[in-house]
Parts: sequence; structure tokens; C-alpha cells
Amino acid sequence: MNRDQLKFGVALGILFPSILFVLIFLAMSGGSQLPDAWNAMVNEKILMKVIALCCVINLVLFYYFLNRSFYESTRGVIVGTLVYGIIGAILIFSAG
Repeated sequence: MNRDQLKFGVALGILFPSILFVLIFLAMSGGSQLPDAWNAMVNEKILMKVIALCCVINLVLFYYFLNRSFYESTRGVIVGTLVYGIIGAILIFSAG
């Protein structure tokens, strides 16, 4: 499998922050019901901060691909981060 592909970078650029978001969300729920935890994140206005924090993991992917001269995958990580940010903004505006 060729790892220097745009779609590979996009997939990882969306997958890694999503996994981190689920882990943070489960840690913040603290045993409460998931809808209650979601509403608490929206009401306390920390949802966008958590989404931005999740995008930071893409820096690791970005530099990993850049140092290995996988430029198409590097571009894909950037596109994936933008897509994840747009989805996050849509969630913010629709939830609040």
C-alpha cells in the first residue's frame, strides 16, 4: 500500500482527531449519560476547545509525513484537519 496518497492523509487526518475526541468525551462524561455529557460540553462552551485540542494530534501526523517526504499524505492531513474543523463548526452552530 502506497502511503503517499492524498486520500490516505485525509483518512488519517479525520480518524486520529475523532478517536481522540471520543476518548476525551468519555473521560469528561465521568459515568454520566452521554447526552448529559454532550449538553454539559455545549452549555459550558468547551466543545470547540475540545475539537481544537483534538486537531493538535494532526501536527504529529503532519511532521511525520513531511519528514518522510510523503507530500501528498501531508496535504491530505491538512485537508482532513480542515474537514474536521468544518464539521466541528457545524456541530457548534447546530448545538448552540
